Amino acid sequence: MNKTAHLLVLACLVPHSVFAAKPVEQNCFERLATYAIERPRVPGSWMERPQFDISQDGEHLIYVERSADVADNSITDQLWAVDLKRGFGRKLISTLQTSRDGANLRLPNPLFSPDGTRVAVLGGRARIGITIFDPSREVSRTIDTENAEIRDFRWSPDGKSLAVLMVTSSTRLLRSGYQASPDWDGSSHGTVRYNLVILDSSSGATIDKAPLTYNLVGLDAAFSWSPDGRRIAFSAQRSSAASGRQDPNIYVWDLQTHDIKTLVDQPGPNLDPRWSPDGNKIAYLTADGNDLLKSGLQLAVQSASGLDRLIISKPDETTGTPYLPAWIDADHIAYVAMRQMECPVFKVDASGGTTAILGQQLLSCFGGTKVGAGGALLMTRHSLENPGEVVSTDRRRWSPITLTDHSGGPRLPWRAEAVSWQSKKGDYFINGVLIRAMAEEQNRHCSFQYRGGQPW
Repeated sequence: MNKTAHLLVLACLVPHSVFAAKPVEQNCFERLATYAIERPRVPGSWMERPQFDISQDGEHLIYVERSADVADNSITDQLWAVDLKRGFGRKLISTLQTSRDGANLRLPNPLFSPDGTRVAVLGGRARIGITIFDPSREVSRTIDTENAEIRDFRWSPDGKSLAVLMVTSSTRLLRSGYQASPDWDGSSHGTVRYNLVILDSSSGATIDKAPLTYNLVGLDAAFSWSPDGRRIAFSAQRSSAASGRQDPNIYVWDLQTHDIKTLVDQPGPNLDPRWSPDGNKIAYLTADGNDLLKSGLQLAVQSASGLDRLIISKPDETTGTPYLPAWIDADHIAYVAMRQMECPVFKVDASGGTTAILGQQLLSCFGGTKVGAGGALLMTRHSLENPGEVVSTDRRRWSPITLTDHSGGPRLPWRAEAVSWQSKKGDYFINGVLIRAMAEEQNRHCSFQYRGGQPW
């Protein structure tokens, strides 16, 4: 396998690649590359929302499975359910989307209702809204908005309402004396805003709206319900005629009094607040006034009253920049970070800031963590051999087991290993992946062809 082939393998393993049509005759490597692309996977990465959810009783798992068809130049997302109590057999809930333009794919972000009877996803039958499934009755309904797209949502703790992130566009006249460029098309200046709205989960009717002066900003989820359902914490840029735009800060919206109070007003940006299970603390990501691209993010914890701010994780070569923080319990937080050529899961003490690796696997990236029943932690795992699956492990002992059932297929005929070398000046190390072809495996698997996990 030559150098060009190595690069082609890496390009083929990118989930959102735009695929060329399948040639009439394929050599061995082309067939294996096609198989690598078409293998089903759970989408997402160490920086993206987990595309699965677990019911509160820990008995049911739902996940999105993404598959590609090289010949059709398309990608399809399906929603599957697994009854963990009765085994690992799975049931197809719905085909959510099929796209021939990877740029238009949306992550469905599936979520169980708190009582576990309903499943909501972005898109599905509602192109710019939310589809809600009742798996037991095999029925579904949609929540649509006329002129605004829903980009994110969260069930309220009682399941009666949904907090949604709604995208709206507004236009304003150009300022007087504006000198237009020669290619100006005559349109007015447009502004896209992200507004927080509360909807009734049964009817879809609007219950409440945060003021339009708060433009929500986040890396993952920009808002979070308090455990009692009375408040929502969110990260937003606040604009006014006097102050203009500023870095995102953390705010708390009291749904009973309709007051919005500033929780974090410090150099930022400050993003993605997360309530602790006991409602006493809020975790969030912050650049702490530094250049986000140069310094990375830090994980901070602050009391819900706004006092006692503590930085509990700073980006470095050991722990990495924290992404997708999730409370394991009232005292510990899990997050994912990129470190060299892997993405381990870290656990940090929310009071003392002590950080330890919860689990890692060579040349594997884990995704955001969710908490199941009986001390189980669930997360995605991505590697060259496993393109995307959901695994579960005990929180006290790292022992991941696979919960999702993808179609089988041949073991790909290459061996990957992490390598590193010094820079030219010798002042830092460069990390990479070396892929070696295994001739015997390649010859054996080229004696037959696979398509979507099944023999051609």
